[in-house]
Amino acid sequence: MRCSYAPTPSTSSSAPTSGTASRPAQLGSVLYKGPVPPTKGTWLGIEWDEPSRGRHSGVYDKTGVRYFHPRIQGAGSFLRPDAKGLDLRGKTFEEALRAKYLDDDDCGDGDNNVLEARSGPQIDPLDSSSTTRRYATDGNFDVEVVLSSKVTERFHQLGRLREVGLEWESVSAAMGVTDDGESRARALGALQELGRRLSRLEVLNLSFSLLPSLHEAAEVANVLSRLVHLSLNGNRFTRLVEPTQLPGFARLRRLQLNSTLMTWTEIRHAAPSFPNLEELEFGHNRLRSLCGPAGQADSSASSLLIFPKLVRLNLEANELGDWHEIVEQLNCLPSLTDLVLSSNRLSSLVLPDSASSSSSPTAHVPEPRHRLRHLRHLDLVDNLLDSWTSSVDALGASAPTNFPTLQSVRLRGNGVTSSRPSTTADDPANAVPDRRAAEAQPSPASNPDLAHDLDQPPHPEPASPYGRLLIIARLAFVMDLDGSPVSRAERDDAERFWVEQLAKGAEDEAQLGEWARTRLREVRLKHGQVEPSRDNPAFSTSTSSRAKLKDRLIHLHVRLPPSTSPSPSSTSLAVLPSLRTLLLRAQIVRIARLPLPKSQYRLVAVLQPAEGETDEVRVEIPPAEEGKELSWWGIGDGDTVEVVPME
Repeated sequence: MRCSYAPTPSTSSSAPTSGTASRPAQLGSVLYKGPVPPTKGTWLGIEWDEPSRGRHSGVYDKTGVRYFHPRIQGAGSFLRPDAKGLDLRGKTFEEALRAKYLDDDDCGDGDNNVLEARSGPQIDPLDSSSTTRRYATDGNFDVEVVLSSKVTERFHQLGRLREVGLEWESVSAAMGVTDDGESRARALGALQELGRRLSRLEVLNLSFSLLPSLHEAAEVANVLSRLVHLSLNGNRFTRLVEPTQLPGFARLRRLQLNSTLMTWTEIRHAAPSFPNLEELEFGHNRLRSLCGPAGQADSSASSLLIFPKLVRLNLEANELGDWHEIVEQLNCLPSLTDLVLSSNRLSSLVLPDSASSSSSPTAHVPEPRHRLRHLRHLDLVDNLLDSWTSSVDALGASAPTNFPTLQSVRLRGNGVTSSRPSTTADDPANAVPDRRAAEAQPSPASNPDLAHDLDQPPHPEPASPYGRLLIIARLAFVMDLDGSPVSRAERDDAERFWVEQLAKGAEDEAQLGEWARTRLREVRLKHGQVEPSRDNPAFSTSTSSRAKLKDRLIHLHVRLPPSTSPSPSSTSLAVLPSLRTLLLRAQIVRIARLPLPKSQYRLVAVLQPAEGETDEVRVEIPPAEEGKELSWWGIGDGDTVEVVPME
């Protein structure tokens, strides 16, 4: 049983009025009902969706007796059934729809084909008067919903609606619960009639509701003939213990189950209900493993194909740390092309068969039986990938046989993008000096409250241009890195840069793994060997190689706004003309040691006067176009880039 609790404000405080936020409600699950000796009367043992609301883990501290087991330690408390503000009933789907959009008498006539908007005093559609309601979330912040007359005006005819939002509306059932068969038949008929009236509805949001099970949500979805997108975020359903097929979900193409605390085993059990699902969001669920409760995978189950049409799976903000297990458990998704694993606990991308894979990064090798052969996009933002050998090189070694169609990778917020390899690149203490200090700070993967904040924005470390260049040089198959396309010129520059770094001793070639050494030989064959000259301590290339990378560098002056003090107001950078503008911004952020978001600062290129001219040329760089190379804007050696605050 689910419940909602909104304690009545104390009499000393002023009562909420129109336009004033009311006290937020808390959602929970009733896990126990009965006596708690030596106290008298009946108590409810409740596990709160927001753990900080709880006081214990189901144990009465005065006697040490356990009465229930919450999913999250410390999220439980006892409450009287008659506590003011406690709602154990909730609303049916029709009642919630009526309460939010309609008057009480608008749904009464079954002959009407269109549900009219609420009647009453006419409100000027331009009137800005509104009231607000506030709701609590798991991230220790409140969501404020504005109830405006402008919003009401949109729903003159609900029969034309394509989207309905009933999140936080205490929906607890598809229809009224009755024991009498005849009454249930009438209730089902009324629900079906409501579904016919909502004949155009395609998107339904039932997030943060009081629905007790997926079965109840399926009852609602079953009467909506055109429903393709269903949001069930923040619900706490009863566990699915066996494969279940619910016909109400057969038409869905997109499903959101974030912050439901369901397990991957439950997703497998529910999979037969979603034959047409194309996108599944399953983040913020505290998942540490995709295997069963004992941490052991069922090999027979993992080999069975599920979700035949699923192309995108989002597992962000969980606690997954075993890359091999993830790959093995997701091989059952035959059409998967996009996999999001941002804000998890991955520290290695090594697969057991990587060592025995092809010695050549580009050679063709037969596909193994259990791999993500259609995967094209992999998001690994904000994980714990610090070692080049066990992350970038391991991915490069395993991709041809395991992910042969992989083209796009996101690695921002990992150690390999915030620093470059050194002569001790695989020593975690040297790879990312501040990584362990960063782990001590709250993060979506480690902090229980932040882990379930669905609106928590990421705070990645500034990306190093060296990290991007070295990743591009190593991974020849990557056509898009961190959301920015990789051009042929950028790849050539990156490969030359890697060769020169090794020649200078900035990276120890002896510490490279077998795959990286093979990839390096291919790069040298393409661009020519870079070796220290016997006659000159400076480095020189063979006659067949192209011009040195350092000869192609341009020197830019960077002018920072006064607001960034005490940082210097002017500095300089040496970059390649093929560098993308967004990466230049990242370099400026690094030297300024301050965030310079696009929403607050824009970049302006100040070009030197052309020959015979005296005036500089100022070129505004729109934030939306920072994916273009510096040369596209005409930026050359000796030019200036200004950081200008938005007005």
